[in-house]
Amino acid sequence: EQAINEGTSSGEPFLVEMFVNSQMPIFYPIVILFLAALALREEIDNNTIVYLWTKPISRASIVISKYAAAFVVAAILCGLSAGITSLMVVSGNIALALSFVLATLIGLLAYGALYFTISLVAGRTVSIILGLAYTMIWEGLLSSVSSLTANLSIRHYATNFAMNVIDANSSFTNASLSMTTSLVVLLAI
Repeated sequence: EQAINEGTSSGEPFLVEMFVNSQMPIFYPIVILFLAALALREEIDNNTIVYLWTKPISRASIVISKYAAAFVVAAILCGLSAGITSLMVVSGNIALALSFVLATLIGLLAYGALYFTISLVAGRTVSIILGLAYTMIWEGLLSSVSSLTANLSIRHYATNFAMNVIDANSSFTNASLSMTTSLVVLLAI
């Protein structure tokens, strides 16, 4: 009853914990890892990239279009997941659900760029292993142990961006960085 009187849903703390501790650091990075790491790598491993190079298309547009395709698929899958989960947990709070979707999309951009870049220099298997190692060891294990490691992780900036976006529609989150700082770092990645 107190949560209703204060204008917050009793599901909001659970939703934020789920987003910060499982969806953003584990689930969404793994989805974008497999899509981004294999987007252009298949063309390179099968030597069909040579045929793309013979077309009157710049190499930059090939790379950008492959990354954009991987991002769009991940954005649809993860954005729908974040939106539907949010709407189910907080009983139709559309503003809060859209905040989670926006935070998810910005996080996917940064994770996808990192994994796509790794796939350009490493083989298919190596890029997936490196991506999983980064996600599980650096982002998961080491960033929870050391504040220095946490400050050097995508998770830190994506979570702070999410907390700032969510805080506009909620009253209980606490971000340690400003929205501008988090957004600039994520877009720079």
